[in-house]
Amino acid sequence: MLKAIVVLASFAVSISAAWAETTITLFFTNSGGEIQNLQITDNVCSKSMFSGHFAASDAKQIDGFCVRDASNLVAEIAVTADGSNNSPSSAVPANSSVDVSNGRVNSP
Repeated sequence: MLKAIVVLASFAVSISAAWAETTITLFFTNSGGEIQNLQITDNVCSKSMFSGHFAASDAKQIDGFCVRDASNLVAEIAVTADGSNNSPSSAVPANSSVDVSNGRVNSP
C-alpha cells in the first residue's frame, strides 16, 4: 500500500511539472541577403533554437520557444546574423513572424 502511494505521488509531480512549461511556435523569414551564420536564442529558457545558414528569401518554423507566463504567450529572443544584433526590440507574440535580416516582428 505504501509503495502504491509513493508511485502515485511521483506521478502527480511529473504531471504538474509538464503543465508548468508552455511553449509557442514562431516563424522566421529573411527579406535581406544570405546569412552565413544565424543564431536564434530563446532568452527565457536560455537555449539555442537555431544555428546555421539562412538563405535569402528563406522561411523557417521553429517550435518550442518558452514563455514566462502561460497567460501572456510571448517569447523573448535574440537574433544574431553574421555578427550583427538583429533581435526584435520587444517580446514576440505566439505565431508571429520575425524577419532575421532586421528584427521586424509581424504579428498574426
